[in-house]
Amino acid sequence: PCIVDAGVITGVYVDPNGLIRGFLRTSSGELTTFAAPSPGCVAASGFGTVPESINETGAITGKCTDAHNVTHGFVRDPSGKFTEFDAPGAGMTAGDGHGTFPESINNAGVITGHYTDSQYVVHGFVRTSNGKLTTFDAPGAGTADGSGLGTFPESINDGGMITGRYTDTHNVNHGFVRIP
Repeated sequence: PCIVDAGVITGVYVDPNGLIRGFLRTSSGELTTFAAPSPGCVAASGFGTVPESINETGAITGKCTDAHNVTHGFVRDPSGKFTEFDAPGAGMTAGDGHGTFPESINNAGVITGHYTDSQYVVHGFVRTSNGKLTTFDAPGAGTADGSGLGTFPESINDGGMITGRYTDTHNVNHGFVRIP
């Protein structure tokens, strides 16, 4: 779960039918449940909608994994409207667990996270509130095909600074800060 200063919480639960869904709980206790609108992103067996972060305006970002085991990013605006997105270069091969994995949203609606390409290399991304996606790799991050190494952004602040970790070619983790 993730909580903002106003006491609003988002998180994930499994419903009685085994579907993974998101929830939004207001500071007064009102509960709203939701799922990404793509039919494939509302499947059982470990697939579904997983909120990762909420900002002070009530926008939520997270991921939904479809029935083909491909993960897509989403942003849910405060009115409940969903926009799904994929980072350019994200792998889309069914069954491989590739895709786009948002981690954090700031109060301006800018999202950061990572994606796994079709060669199993992990890269970072930034998505602006108008949908422009920029990808990046931390200096020193491993990029060998098939390695699972790469750049893993974890948080973005209101100034656009991103922090996270990267794994180098020796499989050692390091922290990084990306300044806009």
